[in-house]
Amino acid sequence: MRNWPQTLRPASYKGAGFFIDEEALAKSGRFVARHSFVKGESHSTEDMGRQPREFRVSAYLASDSADAEVREFVELCSEAGAGALILPMLGPVEARCIGCHVKAKSDKLGYVALELDFVEAGTAEDAFPAAPLGDRLAASDLAELPDVAELHLSGIDEAARAGAVAPPATEYQGSKADQAARDADFARLF
Repeated sequence: MRNWPQTLRPASYKGAGFFIDEEALAKSGRFVARHSFVKGESHSTEDMGRQPREFRVSAYLASDSADAEVREFVELCSEAGAGALILPMLGPVEARCIGCHVKAKSDKLGYVALELDFVEAGTAEDAFPAAPLGDRLAASDLAELPDVAELHLSGIDEAARAGAVAPPATEYQGSKADQAARDADFARLF
């Protein structure tokens, strides 16, 4: 007969150990698009790929230094990046902590309960790069934008000289009364 306590792995996340009350694979499966047809008696489904697995863990820390350990664990869960999540029954997986709920009771000193939520990190092999907007702008050809704008404006000037388009307006083309009314509206705003 198998000796379960000796064969199960100790639980940890990013190297920090904890004890397990309950571990669950809260979500897994496939993304499926459902297509209904107008006035139809049937439907269609389309496989859109595998869902990221989500894990829910009821855990606890129990020691004379549980108060310090739980603060360190909360900070660990708040750090950016994925880490190794090792669960006794479900095994190891690269995951990100998306929820860390702490509960301590005054009648159980040295014992701190944790409700932990994790999502599988994934490999991002088929994903779009998630670079910050500033980095994407700096890496793009937008540095040449002033040259493109100047070229476009010179093309408008040439077309205007040829009579193809009206010249760009440089001043307000309305009546002085219209301009005075707009100035008064603008002044009321400020």
